[in-house]
Amino acid sequence: MDLIPGTWYSLLMTARNDAGSTDAEIPSLGLEVSDLGGSFYRHLLITVPVISSALVLLVVFCVICLITRRRTSVRRTLSSDVVEGNDPVKPESMPLFNV
Repeated sequence: MDLIPGTWYSLLMTARNDAGSTDAEIPSLGLEVSDLGGSFYRHLLITVPVISSALVLLVVFCVICLITRRRTSVRRTLSSDVVEGNDPVKPESMPLFNV
């Protein structure tokens, strides 16, 4: 009843169930301007895994792209040899002597 509008408050929450009860304090959401830059470094347990996972995904994507490019370039080379009539010489079709 005695709350003042425009004021940040810390709340004490209690959760109860059959297993028991738990108390938690919820801090006010009023952030200072100087705190915004430092909050990034405080959450290294979250930012480091996220950034490293993104880098791993990027490397995997690049490797997959390189592999598919090599396979398609080999297929193009093989298909262009067949189109040009450069079939590989089979031993059955080779002459045994020169005339």
